[in-house]
Amino acid sequence: MDMQEILSKVITSTNEIFDAEAGSVALLEPSRQEIVIRAAVGAGADAVRGLSLPVDKGVIGWVASHETPALIPDVTQDARFFGDIDKSSGFHTKSILC
Repeated sequence: MDMQEILSKVITSTNEIFDAEAGSVALLEPSRQEIVIRAAVGAGADAVRGLSLPVDKGVIGWVASHETPALIPDVTQDARFFGDIDKSSGFHTKSILC
């Protein structure tokens, strides 16, 4: 089993457990100072798979730089939320577990 297949299985199982509408696995690419979405399932998955963002953007970037998880029940109330991924996918994020 290759890494892509493993990541896809992990996010599929995680979405089922949490009954989530969508989910993704993003990995830090330290050499490029970017975070790249390597696997995604659910609404907008095809549009976000492969997207990259600077390590200093969004909840994902905050989690990567602080090495601390984040649970955000309402993204409209959190200044760290970076809505560009929603714009790319057409999906409307309501909450995040990262």
